[in-house]
This record gives sequence, C-alpha cells and structure tokens, in this order.
Amino acid sequence: MRFSIVFIFLFFFPLFSQQYVIQWMEIPGDTGYDYGSAVEVDNKGNVYVVGYFMGIADYDLMFLKYDSSGTLYWRDTLDNGANDTYPDIAMDTAGNIYIGFLSFINGDWDCAVARYDTSGNLIWEDTLDLGSDEYFEGIAVDNQGGVYIAGYRDNGTDNDILMVKYDYSGNIVWIDTLGDVNDERAYDVATGPDGNIYFAGKLTIGTVTNSIVVKCSSDGNILRIDTLNMGYGDRVYGIKVDAQGNVCFTGRVYIGGDWDGFVVVCDSAGNILWEDTLEWGSDDFGEDIAVDRHGNVYVTGYSYIGDDYDWVVVKYDPSGNPVWMDTLDQEGNGEAQGIAVDAGNHLYITGYFYSDISADYNCLTVKYSPYRDAGIISVLSPDTLYTESEYIPEILVKNHSYLDTLTFDIVSHIDSSGIPLYTDTQTIYTLLPGSTTTVDFTPWSVISRPVDVKMWFRIMISDMVDENDTISRTLYLIDTIPPVIDSAVAFDGDNPLPGVDDDDYVILYFSEPTNRPDLDETNIDSVLSLSGGHSWTDGFGVVRGCYWNSENTQLLISLTTNISPPTITVGDTIKPDGNVLKDLSGNPCFSPVVLKGSFEPSHTMKKEKFFLEVAPVNKGGILLRYSAERASRLCIYRADGRLVREINQKEGDHTEKIDNLPPGLYFLRLEQGGMVIRKKTVVID
Repeated sequence: MRFSIVFIFLFFFPLFSQQYVIQWMEIPGDTGYDYGSAVEVDNKGNVYVVGYFMGIADYDLMFLKYDSSGTLYWRDTLDNGANDTYPDIAMDTAGNIYIGFLSFINGDWDCAVARYDTSGNLIWEDTLDLGSDEYFEGIAVDNQGGVYIAGYRDNGTDNDILMVKYDYSGNIVWIDTLGDVNDERAYDVATGPDGNIYFAGKLTIGTVTNSIVVKCSSDGNILRIDTLNMGYGDRVYGIKVDAQGNVCFTGRVYIGGDWDGFVVVCDSAGNILWEDTLEWGSDDFGEDIAVDRHGNVYVTGYSYIGDDYDWVVVKYDPSGNPVWMDTLDQEGNGEAQGIAVDAGNHLYITGYFYSDISADYNCLTVKYSPYRDAGIISVLSPDTLYTESEYIPEILVKNHSYLDTLTFDIVSHIDSSGIPLYTDTQTIYTLLPGSTTTVDFTPWSVISRPVDVKMWFRIMISDMVDENDTISRTLYLIDTIPPVIDSAVAFDGDNPLPGVDDDDYVILYFSEPTNRPDLDETNIDSVLSLSGGHSWTDGFGVVRGCYWNSENTQLLISLTTNISPPTITVGDTIKPDGNVLKDLSGNPCFSPVVLKGSFEPSHTMKKEKFFLEVAPVNKGGILLRYSAERASRLCIYRADGRLVREINQKEGDHTEKIDNLPPGLYFLRLEQGGMVIRKKTVVID
C-alpha cells in the first residue's frame, strides 16, 4: 500500500546543494507490528526487503519485492520456528536471493539460511544447530557461489564469533568459531573483490569492548584480526568492501557521555584511510553501510533528536568528506536498518517507525534518487524584433542534476493568438552536471505584419522539476514596411454640379493606421502634393476640412470653391511627404497614388459605390458586408499570411458569413479595379 503518513524532513548540512530526493516510500500493509531489517536491489531496479512481523503467536519473517517505482510485486512470509527474526539479505550476480535469520527451534536459537529465485520461490533452506544457542547476524555472497553467515554462539560461559560458509546448493563447506575466555560477536560479513571474507563485530575483554574485523580466505583460513579502540564499548554493525578492496564499516561508540555513530575506511592491509564520528543528536547509531561504484560511502542509522529517535542517512565522498545528510522524523521513534545502492546511485533504505495512527511499529522502505533536473535559466534573444527580418530565438539552459549527464531536446515555438508561426527543435548532447549552455535555434523569417506574438520554449525531458522546463515571452514586432496609399477616390457631393463644386471630396485609403497628422490649407499642398502644379485649395486658398476615421486608415478631404475651385483633377498623382505622414512605427509614407473616381454629378457619371464593413471582433467566424460597382475580389488571410478564403463576385451589394474559423487575427482585402480596401478583425471562441 502507499504510505500515507505525513513525514517531517530535516535537512542538515545546509550549505550542500540538493543532491537526493525521496522518490517513493512504502509500507507493506497492516500486519500489526512489522520491522524492516535489510534491503537489496537488482540490476533492473527491483527492490527486495526482508523483515519480521508479529504473527498470531510469535514473530515470522516477511519477504517483499517492489518494482523500481515502488509498486509491491509480491509478499511472502516464512514461519520456521517459534520466533523468526532479525533477517539479513544478499544477492548474487545471477539475481538469486539469500536470506539469513534467527530462528527459535526446539528450545534454543539457531541460524537459518534460505535461497530464493527472483520470483520468490524457495530453492533451498537450512537450519544450523550446533547444540547450543547460535545467533544469526549477517549474510554475504561471493562471485563463486559461496554464501557466508556471520553471528555468534553460546559456548557455555560467553559467546564466540560464528563463521559459516555454504556452497551454491546449500551444502555447508566449513564452520569456524573464534573466541577464548572473552566475549566475541560478529554482527556482519562482507566479501571483497579478491575473494577474501571480512567478519566484523565486537570483542569484549573484561569490561572493555572494542571493534573487531576478521579477514579470512574463502576456504576459511584466518588471514588477519584487527581490533579498533575508538572509545568505550565500540562495535561494528555493518561492513562492506568497495571495488578497490577498501574495507568500510560503521557502528557505535560511547564518547563524552552518549553514544556516537562512526564510520571507518581501511585499505586491504588494515591501514585506516579515513574515519569520522557521527554526532547528529544526543545518541547516534550507525547500523548499515553501502559503497557505490565511485567509492562514495553511505551510512544509515538513527539518532535521538528532540524527544525521539529519527532515521539518518549520510553520504561521504571517497576522501571521507560528508557531502549529504538527511533525517526522517516520523513524530515517533524510527530506525533505519538496511541500505543498498544501485548502479544509478539510487539509494534504498529500510527500517521501521512507530505510528501514532496504528499505535504499532511499521516497516518502511524509502527510495532516494539523485537530484535530476534540466532547466531554462533565461531567454537571451531580444523581446523586440522587426517585420520581414530574421530573428534567432536563443536561451540559456542548465543541468541542475547532482550526478546525471543529460541529453535532451528543446522546442521553440512562436504563435499569434494561437496560430502557429514557427517551430524548431534543438538537441543538447551530454550536458554535464552543473553546466550551462547557450541554445540557438533556426532563424525565423519574421512576418510582414505587426501582430501580437508569443514565444515559448520547452525542455522535453522527464525530470524532477517541471516548473523550469518551460518559459515564455511576449515579442514586440516593430513594423519596418512603409505604409502606402492603396487608393485615392474623388466623389461628387450632394450638389449635382459639374466639375469641382463646393461639397465635393476625396478619400485616401491607407494600407495601415497612420500617425494622423493635422492637415489644413496651410500644409496640405506640401504634405499631399499634386502633379501638374495643381492644388487642393480654392481661389481663396482654403480647404473645407481634413478628417481621419477612427482607425486612422482613411483621410477625407472636403473641398470648397471660394472665388474659384481648386485645380485638383481626376488623374492627378498624389505624392505624400514621408517626413510628415508615417505609420505608427515611424515608417514614412512616400509612394505616390493616382486619383481615381469623379467629381461629376450622377447624370454625367455614375457615382462609385465601393466599401467593406466588418466588426472589429467576431465570434466563431466572420460576418462582413461589402459593395462594389464592378467585379470584385475579396481575400481573407490569417496572421501568418496564409489565405483562408477567396471570394469573387459581380458588382452589387454582398453579405458573407465565414463560419468555423479558429480564434485569431485575420486580415481582409477587397479589390475592385485598381482600388483596394483593407480591414482586420479578431475571431474569438
């Protein structure tokens, strides 16, 4: 079942960067009192946990298998005697599981060992009864199929170290004991790359207890015995040998009025390479130890912090420097018992804690994973860009991971109101932990219209932090395309008089909004100069008025005829002054246009009828109305320039409804002969 109790995580060593995070934590279920003792992991990430629980009348063993994500594959129990407790676990290179434990049978304590396959099937089992109490403590396997048991036996007056070797099939190869008039106990055993075996525990002479490490050959010959006096009552509870043959062990020692944990690393000759005392709280205990393929050392145990015992895990680098530590406070007593590390440096810890909810002890298994995260630090490319230019999206990314070198893809995307304009993907290869790199994307050919544009980036990787995988920016497009006068049309007013009369007017249609300069008789002939020396003003030097529409895309110039009419005539070329007349981005309007239409009354020439009406915002589609005197062509474009619809009609009034358009900005263009009207509208859901 999934673990549901709220834990308090206390992080020591605050100067250290984040290195490990808890990926999952599991309890096996409600079986009353249950305790995790030891853990192993195979090369597929499957996790094997052994412990014991209170059965109907006594303690029995439990054997659990989790997958790499913490899902319980299966659970098995073993009732070998009146009480079966304190198991340990080992795994060979083929994935076979070996479990040793302490079993109360026929009135005394015996060592028991069993071999299982990866599916939890029992292959063989043996109980070791030498006629007195034999206490199991630890188990290890070598690469030749040897299985080694560590413990101690009662010799009638005190205890002797017990060392046993089984072969692959469960046959006893040799048994040895070590002791005299003193009390000697082995609490753990480990195998080295050279085939030698190391038994570790304590040696008591009188009232003095010291740590002891016994080195044996695989055939049982004792090669060396080392004792270590670290203080009062010191003893070794966990031992491992790294790939270089260095011997690493942990335990506890009484110093300065309380218990402290310790960790020691020696070379194969017994020379101490480094050592450290673990002082986390008032009483501290080292229980188990693991070593990864890089020589980093991991120690688990428990510490009295505040008013109860808490789990503790510490990591040391190969030189003995503490680089990371974590504690778990379960708001009740808890002890971390066993630890394993896999090839990816994931940590697996099992133990137990007291639950205030169930009022009993529960087995708990925790998986720590190295911190793994790639993140976008910032956008380096500018927020301002120019139409019809090339723009290179650029970002800075960092590998925040503790250990992992990462290869991943990053996507850059640009859109306008949800309409895609640009997408590119770049691959970052082998970015080292803690490293940053600049990522340049394929250049984007910026569109010709200044519209609202949003750019975002996304790292395509599964990591531990989602918040820094995506970043977005609003881009500000500066128009570099100069505005033009699409058309200039002369109109006869209400008075049907020939030639230019007192209410005739001219409308100029611009391609985009302008800066709306003030125009009157003082400057109109210079800002909008006419060919042939013609003028907009009458004989009195007056023009009736100049009026911009609300969008600043149309200019109506109303004429008057004081003394004499203005000399403007249809066919004149109108040349704008770009220093005065500009668009909203400051681009000058300088392209000339020929005046069309007519100042003649309708009985002389039919009045031209040419317009396009559309609301600024439409819902779900576009509703528009337009009129043309001759054959017309209406085109609707998306913001990226793609043609959505083209409508060709004869002369007359027309109404069109274009449905099922995606939300976004649209541009409309109505053409009749040489005249053009441009509009824009936004479609919403």
